[in-house]
Amino acid sequence: MALPVLNGICQFIHPFLPFLNSHNVDYLTDDHWNVYLPQYIRDSLLSSKTEQIYDLYDNHSNASESEMPFNKQITTLESLFDIIIYWKKQIKQLTLTSSTYKQDLDNIKHLQNDEQRKKPPANLSRFMNEKKEHEVDRLVELIAHLASVTQSDVIVDYGSGKGYLDGELIQQYNLKVLALESQNQTVNSAEKRLILMNKKQHQHFDANNYKHTTVYIDNKTNIEELCSEYFPTSTSIIVTGLHACGSLSSTMLWHYIRNEKIKVLCNVACCYHLLEEKFDVNPFTKEYSDNDERSFPLCQKLIDNQFKLGRNARMLASQSIERNRNNKIRMGAPQRDITIDYSTSINELLTEKHLSFLSGYGRSHHKYEYGITDYLRMSGIYWVTTCLDLLHGLDQLDTDDIINFIKSCQKPSGAFSPSTQHDEHLLYTLSAVQILVILDRLDIIDKEKLCSYIKHLQQEDGSFAGDDWGEIDTRFSFCAVACLSLINCLNSDVINIEKATSFVVSCMNFDGGFGCMPGAESHSGQIYCCVAYLSIVHKLELIDTNQLGWWLCERQLESGGLNGKLKTPVYNDISSTVYFVIGRPEKLPDVCYSWWVLASLKIIGHSKWINHHKLKQFILAAQDDETGGFADQPKNVPDPFHTLFAVTGLSLINAYSESIIKQVNPVYCMPQYVIDRIGIQIQLL
Repeated sequence: MALPVLNGICQFIHPFLPFLNSHNVDYLTDDHWNVYLPQYIRDSLLSSKTEQIYDLYDNHSNASESEMPFNKQITTLESLFDIIIYWKKQIKQLTLTSSTYKQDLDNIKHLQNDEQRKKPPANLSRFMNEKKEHEVDRLVELIAHLASVTQSDVIVDYGSGKGYLDGELIQQYNLKVLALESQNQTVNSAEKRLILMNKKQHQHFDANNYKHTTVYIDNKTNIEELCSEYFPTSTSIIVTGLHACGSLSSTMLWHYIRNEKIKVLCNVACCYHLLEEKFDVNPFTKEYSDNDERSFPLCQKLIDNQFKLGRNARMLASQSIERNRNNKIRMGAPQRDITIDYSTSINELLTEKHLSFLSGYGRSHHKYEYGITDYLRMSGIYWVTTCLDLLHGLDQLDTDDIINFIKSCQKPSGAFSPSTQHDEHLLYTLSAVQILVILDRLDIIDKEKLCSYIKHLQQEDGSFAGDDWGEIDTRFSFCAVACLSLINCLNSDVINIEKATSFVVSCMNFDGGFGCMPGAESHSGQIYCCVAYLSIVHKLELIDTNQLGWWLCERQLESGGLNGKLKTPVYNDISSTVYFVIGRPEKLPDVCYSWWVLASLKIIGHSKWINHHKLKQFILAAQDDETGGFADQPKNVPDPFHTLFAVTGLSLINAYSESIIKQVNPVYCMPQYVIDRIGIQIQLL
């Protein structure tokens, strides 16, 4: 049954693939409305009122009950809907939710005695947001059932990430877990999270049950051998993954059907836009994956037909129409948010705890956390130094120790590395310069060498590479001019300012925002870098400030709100309304965007377009009242990065007097008195 459905769907979507693979920018610049949309679709949309268009498909779907023949001709939008409805029904028969498979799933769940089933304790600090907890709880319970039923003694987690799944399997069910992750940095973060979680919960897990390794997983990876290495007595395996990214899901299938020791495959696949395709070129590597047996398609029939989807079509397929419809989003970009009960959240600034958190961060060099953040050392010192200064706590720093560390990171090129034994990079060079400016120690910088280093990073098109390896990003354009201006060396003899400005402006999108390179999606972090760049070179007139201002202020979310744009409010009291800031559509709110968005709005003169009072509530709710510091969201783990941007966000909205939080400069993210001291003149609207 599956093959006819697969073939039919491929034949149906094939003529639409050019349109499905169009980017929204290309849609406007290349006239896709006329090039790719059939006349019957254009006629139907143009004849409908704007508020009706969103419901066209739903209304027809609810009214349609007939089974459509394979040879139905598509001549109207309604007939197109009929074909889509038909294929959706066929697909549903192949899913686990269909009646064919539902009984099998019910049987699996009932094979385990109810009294043996465990639930996570209430009010447990788990360092996960509500969505992640929902996913982890259900998958962990199912894995535990399957492990009991099949007597499997090792769980192998593909793409284990930060260890959300692993921690629950170990702590709640005492299962043995082998975590496989390709990024060593992520493995280290997972270990750190598990340590913090046990400390917070006052629990200890059996370290012998948790093993991890950094490995790139492909069809040549010997899972049985890895399990034997870390768990020599293992006899049977469950392979699993939560949002297994890229080709991991197909790799998991490959291993499952070829290894008798793997008894169960229990996987929640990720969105598929990172899959490699055999017959579609990767837009970044410019290569095909036709020799990769894990790449799409896996089906031999589709391989014989050389079927391809395309990257943009895969990305589009990852978007949930149902979720957007349920949120009743009629206009603009879909947005996700979280719910906070402000009646029980922290509503005052815990200054002393934050000073203690910041001044003590990284002082214990023997700690595990210190070792795994080596690559962020220079940035970490900048975050801590700046935040302590803003909170009137700069005297708590060991400035001699910091100066000695910065000297040890200074390279013959005049630039700085993130830590000793690392290569220099423009990003960390800016952090070093900012620290030295705050501490009034510019004498350490070899200005001539540093200018030469920055000059050689500028490319022919005016852009800047971050280092000698050549990554291009608008962040580095900002880093270059910020560094040069802070050491009073920004002039046309050092860099080509005209070309640099032209490149930054070329990254501006039709929505008024900026991306990391021409054609990339708008993001508030990139917008801040580009707007701050234009402020430094006094070219803010090149921005459509009203259009950009609207993009930025629309990043502020409502949850339980009373403005009528989203759902009926959860709380009747208007004080329970949630307003906070996200960086881009579909991104959850994050404290750090309080800086990226607000600083950009401040520079272009539209900071009042954000609801300051509600944003202050959100920021304060993200404090940790036990350790101090701010997290990205309430109830998550605090860190210096989010602590700095929480404090700078509060400064930008003047939430407290300068006796509590000093004024921050919106361009340099440094105390305003420091910028005044060195006499930099920037452009603000």
